[in-house]
Amino acid sequence: MPPQAPPRNGLGIASLILGLIGLVLALTPLTGWLAIIAGVTGLILGLAGRARVRRGHATNSKVALSGVILSALAIVVGILGMVLFFKAVDELGKGPSSTVGGETKPGKVDDGGIATAAAGTPINVSAGLGNELTVNVSQINPNANVGSQFENPQRGAYLTAHVDATVTKTSGSHHVSSADFRLVHGDGTVSETTFVSGLEGKRLDGANLAVGQKTDGWIVFDVDPAKLEGAKIQMNGIGGKPAAFWTIN
Repeated sequence: MPPQAPPRNGLGIASLILGLIGLVLALTPLTGWLAIIAGVTGLILGLAGRARVRRGHATNSKVALSGVILSALAIVVGILGMVLFFKAVDELGKGPSSTVGGETKPGKVDDGGIATAAAGTPINVSAGLGNELTVNVSQINPNANVGSQFENPQRGAYLTAHVDATVTKTSGSHHVSSADFRLVHGDGTVSETTFVSGLEGKRLDGANLAVGQKTDGWIVFDVDPAKLEGAKIQMNGIGGKPAAFWTIN
């Protein structure tokens, strides 16, 4: 009697290894394409290994089945990761955008999709990465008396404005704070928000908001009164890119 040939279990083992490697690669969107290649190869080897078991040429049925399952998961997760990655890249490429929500004080939307409206006009802001909110900047005072004897504006005056923000769409929560705003003078000079102790009323402190939640408060800028003609308050989107503007005069 000829000696019995040893079981040919290599395909099932290779399928299991490739499935595991594919799942690890699928966890990172940048290597999702490698996960798909590993998954497809592992799936083919696993099916071939199962066929060997049925013919009696191999004995590792469970190993080959595990390889098939893991390889299929690697393909699915790899594809999903790449779709989410390219969607995020597309959102970043588009940048923030906005539309004017008010009817009584209509604004305009420029070629970049950024809305500009008069103070007191709600603007629907797309801040990027699927975050959307309705924001209104109002009650602008270009010469507010909010400083103290120890706090004098470096540029000549303090400008205050009231902000109302409501999140209308987000995958989890969206952070809104005074740091999201800046004032752009008529000559292009930029002022960031500043802190003064004499401010009356609630400040616009940082808050993480879910859909339907809102926050409000005051923001303060150190401004040059001689450069306020044509000045605008800007809301920032991703990377500090403009998402919306409100004119102050």
